[in-house]
Amino acid sequence: MVLRASTWRAAWRSLHSILARSTAETQGGLGGPLTWQNIASDREFTLWTGGLHTDFRAKIEDAIESNFDIPAAMSVSATTQQLYKLGADFADDWSRVLYGTVVSYAEQLHFEPEHRRAIAGDATYIFWAWLPARLRDLFSVVTAKLAEHPEWFEGLTLLWHQTPWGDTCREAAEVAFDRACPRGTPRQMQAYSLARRWLRPPQTKQRKGKRKSTAKAREKTQTTQTP
Repeated sequence: MVLRASTWRAAWRSLHSILARSTAETQGGLGGPLTWQNIASDREFTLWTGGLHTDFRAKIEDAIESNFDIPAAMSVSATTQQLYKLGADFADDWSRVLYGTVVSYAEQLHFEPEHRRAIAGDATYIFWAWLPARLRDLFSVVTAKLAEHPEWFEGLTLLWHQTPWGDTCREAAEVAFDRACPRGTPRQMQAYSLARRWLRPPQTKQRKGKRKSTAKAREKTQTTQTP
């Protein structure tokens, strides 16, 4: 499967698209490469992704590669893939919260706008670099029997901040904020303390289509467990 290589957006954030394949669950029978049909539905597998990043003159500037241990459910269930996408979106929401919090810190120290953007960018880089090693926490949520985890839900809405993946994203944001925002002087400590209050989990705001996907996954799990 050929995708555009990116140095700023890691491949794990698009796994739900990479793993899509034509099944009865996919609308219109659409899916990814036909080679996915050769993967056993009850077996985990390792996926390698890689590419070369070039300039407009085809000069190679960077090489990108990743390995992912994919749970069996991720390769066959469109519903599980959609849940994975929601988890990746939640991490994206956290990165925006982090960016705004670091900008708040910089504003209180009267940094120039360019400097504010620079340290906020450094923080989000640290945040995204932290997450790939903890991707198993996202897999654990999307492949779990959701009916066994009522604490993750409010009605039919999945509260990502209540899940192991939510804990991982919060930890990554806190680490990134601490590393990007020095607190060695009284002024820095004051700015740190005031800005730190805004480093809170993003609110769960799911559009109607996303809410239906989460509800479908939960109801499907309940149906499967009913004798």
